[in-house]
Amino acid sequence: MQRAGVLTELPPLLTARGLDAARVFAEAGINAASFSAEDRLPFASGLKLLETAAEVSGCPHLGLMLGQRFQLKHHGLLGELMRTAPTLGHALVNFTSWQPGYSSGAVVYLHPLGDDHAFGYGAAVRANRVLYDLIAVVGLRMVQQLTGGAAGPEEIHLPYRQPEDKDAYARSMPPPTRFNEQRFCLVLTRAALDTRLPGAAHAQHQTILAELRTKLPGARAGAGLASRTCQVLRLLVQRGTPSMDATAAELAMHPRTLRRHLAREMTSFEALCGAVRFDMARELLDLTDLPVSEISTALAYASPSVFADAFRRWSGLSPLAFRRRNTPVPAA
Repeated sequence: MQRAGVLTELPPLLTARGLDAARVFAEAGINAASFSAEDRLPFASGLKLLETAAEVSGCPHLGLMLGQRFQLKHHGLLGELMRTAPTLGHALVNFTSWQPGYSSGAVVYLHPLGDDHAFGYGAAVRANRVLYDLIAVVGLRMVQQLTGGAAGPEEIHLPYRQPEDKDAYARSMPPPTRFNEQRFCLVLTRAALDTRLPGAAHAQHQTILAELRTKLPGARAGAGLASRTCQVLRLLVQRGTPSMDATAAELAMHPRTLRRHLAREMTSFEALCGAVRFDMARELLDLTDLPVSEISTALAYASPSVFADAFRRWSGLSPLAFRRRNTPVPAA
């Protein structure tokens, strides 16, 4: 599931382009008339909504345009928690800690990347370029609005091919943007994370934190253990440690307990790990030109041959054959 948030800006955006927003939402199985930021919808429905809106509007960079409408208020109580944090680093730790209460279909993270830090995002299911465009601009505007423009990312890494319309990206994302990357993230320096926030207010921050502890546990409990395991696995694959022990530790339970509870949900750790890796592999094969050897490394496989064998079991095709089948042929 996914909290609606900034998606509530999609109807006015579509209407401004002369489109019937209600029809676009209906195609994704969502009622636009009663759509609010606090609503929760299936993550897959949100993906379909973005894809349908981009297709109907004839605007492949619709995600960038929607992201430009983001305000901290779209994150509701969590946005207020971040705004009142002492530094940008504290605010982003708040976000990564509480975001699971907003979405069981994606994971956000903040971890070291060389001398810098990666503020990243990954869907627990196969994502699309429109979603990554949206998240990239939302992430950028979040940092800008929190710091009053005093800090921003050094680079933005996007996990898809460089699009033809480079100007749209240059306008929406001024920092250097790198395409064909293994993962999505904003690269932030330590100095940026240490930036003091103009809205810092310790007492208010603690009050909001207490309110979140009351309100969000129910939202977290709404996601089954299998769903939460997939979230954790997406993050651990990127760290290179998608093991049962590491996953159980992230979920604060013993590995045997995790295995037992997953069996009750008619699945297993191995099946979920394979499903997450398969989604990530298809995403990278579809959206990027990364060599299979690099995709193998990104998915924490011991070698490209081990990855290729696993991919054949999942799809019946080699990674290269899958890419050839799914890559559009350029017009003559």
